[in-house]
Amino acid sequence: MSTIYPYASGRLLHERNTYFYSAFHGQATFDAWLSARAGAQDAPPPPHDATPTRQRLSGPLDTATLDKLVQRFEVTKRLHDDYLPSWRAVDTTRFEDMKSYRLFADRLAGAYERTGQLWYLNTLLKVNDTLTALGHLPKDGRVAEQRLIRALAERVALPPLRPFAPVPWQAAPAPARVIPGLSAILCASARARAYIQRLVMLGLIPEYVLFLGEDGPAALPSGPQNWDGVFLPDLSEPATATCARAGIPVTRIAAPDVNDPAVRDVLRRQGGGVTLYAGLGGQIVSKETLECGVRFLHLHSGSLPEYRGSTTLYYALLNGQAPAVSAIWLDPQIDTGPVLARQSYPIPASGMDVDRLYDASIRADLMGRIVGEIARHGADHLTPQPTEGPEGVYYVIHPILKHIALMALSGTRAQISAP
Repeated sequence: MSTIYPYASGRLLHERNTYFYSAFHGQATFDAWLSARAGAQDAPPPPHDATPTRQRLSGPLDTATLDKLVQRFEVTKRLHDDYLPSWRAVDTTRFEDMKSYRLFADRLAGAYERTGQLWYLNTLLKVNDTLTALGHLPKDGRVAEQRLIRALAERVALPPLRPFAPVPWQAAPAPARVIPGLSAILCASARARAYIQRLVMLGLIPEYVLFLGEDGPAALPSGPQNWDGVFLPDLSEPATATCARAGIPVTRIAAPDVNDPAVRDVLRRQGGGVTLYAGLGGQIVSKETLECGVRFLHLHSGSLPEYRGSTTLYYALLNGQAPAVSAIWLDPQIDTGPVLARQSYPIPASGMDVDRLYDASIRADLMGRIVGEIARHGADHLTPQPTEGPEGVYYVIHPILKHIALMALSGTRAQISAP
């Protein structure tokens, strides 16, 4: 198994990839990906009775059905043999019809070529990882995939090269004041560290912090910095250490899950108000937790409703658009709550840690503005904005697409040889 491209080996239908926070290796990632695909077997799919999912993929397929299959595969990394009208699997143990996966890959490639929507190409790469690992990737599928990736890499704009050169943050912290009815849910993440440091710098102090799980260790301090007017936190300082420094009470919950009953107990005792949410990435706040009487303020890294879902700043870069942040009240669906504000930001500089530093910092920037409005005028003063325009739902970005975006920021293009 390649340590640079470990996504196309193993029992992927049973030990599924998450693709979270994939490491950056530059051109070496493309070389390893091409090597994995070149070594893939094209074994005939084993005998399997025709399934309703295969029949769907073999006949006329409308966009809504294809998008549902994309959503089901992205969530489970499987295509089940059949689905109920609710799109839950009829039998969760039946998902090994290789002909369905091959047909699905063909449909995804065609949909991407027709529409240019990156979520189809993203899922195609993941389906082909599965087919590669299981020895059933057809040569024509490999050729089509590489042609599409090469075309995307050549099309993505190379922005003016801007080396990452932050300067120390010079502004003194504002006088501290406790904001009545404001709390924060934090965990051991860069985003949580950025949020609480930004609040302390602005003097906007929550009544308490609810901390989920164990905090990470401290590291050598770097001090806060300024990049294009955006506050960059010192990610070496744990969130609980920032709270201690600012005198913010911390309630610890052993479980890292925001939907743990102990979390709901604390929120119900809060009795209203707003909680700033910075829990673990990938967790979905349940309807029961959202109904504890506290409004959840979430900062989404993407312009809504165009960029719903995960890792959307990379998709914006691939589409030639500036990354953005949207402030929303959470509701039971994913990124569909009332939009309170949107803000576009400069594209990341070359060499900047996009996943941790850039993403956390731009979210914290808009967060500070929104909490400032709450402190001055109250949460009810925030007026939801219109959400007209194109809509899109994105899933965790595949490392190949992520690398195309990151290499473009450094002024280079991926080199992809013809198969």
